[in-house]
Amino acid sequence: MNRPPPDVGIAAVILTLNEAAVLPRCLAAIPAAMPVVIVDSGSTDETLAIARARGCHILQRVWSGFADQRNFALEQLADPIDWVVFIDADEVFPDAIWSWTRENLTPGQAAQVIYLSQRIHIGGAMLRYAPHYPIFHPRIVRRSPGLFLSNQSGHGETVRDDLSVAYVDIPYDHHIIEDRLDPWLKKHVDLAQIEARRGQASVGGVKTRRARLNAVMPVGPLRALARFIFHYGLIGGWRDGRAGFVYCALYGWYELTKWVSALRVGPAAPDQRPPGKGSTP
Repeated sequence: MNRPPPDVGIAAVILTLNEAAVLPRCLAAIPAAMPVVIVDSGSTDETLAIARARGCHILQRVWSGFADQRNFALEQLADPIDWVVFIDADEVFPDAIWSWTRENLTPGQAAQVIYLSQRIHIGGAMLRYAPHYPIFHPRIVRRSPGLFLSNQSGHGETVRDDLSVAYVDIPYDHHIIEDRLDPWLKKHVDLAQIEARRGQASVGGVKTRRARLNAVMPVGPLRALARFIFHYGLIGGWRDGRAGFVYCALYGWYELTKWVSALRVGPAAPDQRPPGKGSTP
């Protein structure tokens, strides 16, 4: 059961673009007393009507990348908000996370950024092995300007490396594919092209274990094959059944798409992708 947030000021922020199919589930898991800010990039479906019915504060802004959109949200918030919880529309934060915030987001909390772990769902099935858990993302931050940076992929985000961070292994649920596969495929073709334009550019900021692993092997067919073998065979993705195979095959395909894109793309360009359904795990 959802309970009121703690005495310190906390707000939830959700980046949206045509999220009517998933936003109600996301909002239902947020404590009723918590203020919610929607940063929308031009939805044409019922997303904004759903947000208004929940009492969300709505900001509208042309998409400029995950890091930039999150920094924009931080700039718009003011006292008494001390902490911001970032949630993607296709994610669900369980009560365990909100219990943790009540107990730990106190004035004495030393960390400025809290990385939370995620569980991945495909077609309604939760993957237990294939994704190589834990997968951490910076989801709870103390309100501060310019906190986020674009990461080495060019489409995800990290945080400044001068900040104090903590890792909390309380997973939230990320539903990456539910019924139709084509939105995921289109999104990841766009992401592959962004990564191909960016190349192996070095960036600052905190690097997770997954980011460091991605930098070890260059993009190419061998990396695509290695990723499939690693996820499906070495760490037991086969135990997730059909959903596990789909996950491993899709991300092997994604690695191959990055290589093919690198053969055809031109000079570097900024992230032009709308928020879609969240960042790549």
